[in-house]
Amino acid sequence: MKRSFRSTIRGKLVSRTLLVVMIPLVVLGGVAVAALTQLSQSADDSVAEARAALGEDVVGGRAARVSDQVANEIAVFLDARLADALAWSQSPTIIEAAKSGAALAEASDLDDLTIDEVESLFADDRQLGSPAAADELLVFLDNSPDFKELSVTDPDGYNVAFSSQPPDMVQADEIWWLQAWQWGVYVDEPELDRSSDRITVDISIRLDDGADPVGVLQASLDITPIQEIADKFATGGEGFDVTIVAADGSLLADTSVAHSPDRVMSADVNVEESDNPRLSVLIAPDLG
Repeated sequence: MKRSFRSTIRGKLVSRTLLVVMIPLVVLGGVAVAALTQLSQSADDSVAEARAALGEDVVGGRAARVSDQVANEIAVFLDARLADALAWSQSPTIIEAAKSGAALAEASDLDDLTIDEVESLFADDRQLGSPAAADELLVFLDNSPDFKELSVTDPDGYNVAFSSQPPDMVQADEIWWLQAWQWGVYVDEPELDRSSDRITVDISIRLDDGADPVGVLQASLDITPIQEIADKFATGGEGFDVTIVAADGSLLADTSVAHSPDRVMSADVNVEESDNPRLSVLIAPDLG
């Protein structure tokens, strides 16, 4: 059965960002015994993969159950947010704004200008302008506060509307825009805003009017709430700390240090480079 577009987006986000590592507080022979769920192509596969990865590990059924629960709650969180973003990309107001932006760009002969000339022309207000779309973006953010920023471009990558002004007017030369335009969706790497200690992932979705692509919606999702999910299951009774690891090995959550900003998303901390041989084995398989 062909997977839905929504499942494909969720799968991309999960495979790009998340691994769940359960580390018992009990240390055996000086080495912490670890159990891992690899969230790969779809969060729907996470339960089966968790059990396969855990197998007959020392931590046994308790670790498998906790790992399943963490994976499932992360999937529920992502599912709800991705449903929001997909619905926004299908909004008639947003699609019409992208089309109107293209008409305005053509009427203004923007394609005859260089990118630098366009940037200079729109230096003060980096958008073609759609009050209706801008208002709707703010409503979207109010209704789904885990998203922090939204923006819409026309088919040439010119900003049409946004919730907060981006640094550039032209997005068509950005990787996220090119990938979303070609493939329909692009999920960027997690980034940490040091001013707020919030971790965000940018999700870019092509806007389609029937069979015609008309623009791109970019949504910046705050995934820091996954730390609350980790906290929920890191209980003394179960004896687990929970670490959520990005595909590149950097930490997204670590209950053992209360998600310290000195470790989370720090370039100096990489679980893939851990000296713990058990972690190396568990993280080594295909990370998607």
